[in-house]
Amino acid sequence: MIKISICDTAPDGACSYYRSIGPLSKLRHIRPDIQVEYLQNVSWSVLTHTDILYMERPVEENHIRSMEMAKEMGIKTWIDFDDCLHEIPPDNPGYNYFKLKAPVMEQALDLADVITVSTPFLKEYYQTRNFSNDPMKRVVRNIHIVENAHNDYNYPFTPVIETVDFINWRGSATHRQDLLSCVKAIHETADKFPAWAWTFIGNDIWYITDRIKNKFVLAETDIVNYNKFIKELKPAIQIVPLLDSPFTRSKSNIAWMEGTWAGAATLAPNLPEFEHPGVINYKAEDNDNFGYYLEKLIKSASFRKENYEKSFEHIKDNLLLSQINKKRIELLEGLLS
Repeated sequence: MIKISICDTAPDGACSYYRSIGPLSKLRHIRPDIQVEYLQNVSWSVLTHTDILYMERPVEENHIRSMEMAKEMGIKTWIDFDDCLHEIPPDNPGYNYFKLKAPVMEQALDLADVITVSTPFLKEYYQTRNFSNDPMKRVVRNIHIVENAHNDYNYPFTPVIETVDFINWRGSATHRQDLLSCVKAIHETADKFPAWAWTFIGNDIWYITDRIKNKFVLAETDIVNYNKFIKELKPAIQIVPLLDSPFTRSKSNIAWMEGTWAGAATLAPNLPEFEHPGVINYKAEDNDNFGYYLEKLIKSASFRKENYEKSFEHIKDNLLLSQINKKRIELLEGLLS
């Protein structure tokens, strides 16, 4: 029996769903001898029963103490980052918090036996970064890319035949500047095609929605309600407006995967994580280019269908959790060998 103990500060959040409790709990489908538990508190009496301590986004001092305790006891430590938390822009609500926590994250990166990240950008950013600024110190971290994936265990990945004329957006308050980067095109398109409805899933987005008549606004919700909503909605188009920045380039493409699962063709910027078959790429920060492709998607059902099908096939062949979890198994076996 192999036991993995997970420490996650937001066990019911999206990061947990995609990066920790969600995927690790499914490892048993590949290796039945793997047992996973979630820890609310870490102590020697708990750690003595485990083989690997797994931490998602370790940012607190108690995370460092837990990692040090595990290492003293000969227990392997595995940490994961799915965003470049060192590059959060000042307009992001989490800027001050994560700026303060940077030294803790750096300690965790240096303590970990293995580190997983969701994108090549993150691996390159953290692999050899010397936080001490000591020119004599050579840093090479054991970092591996494990992509975010669609959870086909709980949500079978099946094609959507018919969609509804909805344009869907989802996100948190951290995406205000991203939405504002394409606000002109969004409002002009809403005026030009009043029969098309818009759905916005997020909090405090009045600055976009107040100008759109035909819209439905849903507050941020948990992942189960969200998945149920978008699958029943069957939107024809998923939009992913993003500003180009180091923080954005570190992000993965789950908005595209979620949109494809719900039946939508996805419009996203020409950033590396969205340069996949079926994604319609606009030029980042180009309002007119965003509007051009959005209008093309609205006007052409065949264009939407063609790109949705390309996305569907690519995700089905490459980005299902039942496939991606094999990478986690390899890492786990390497840690314990």
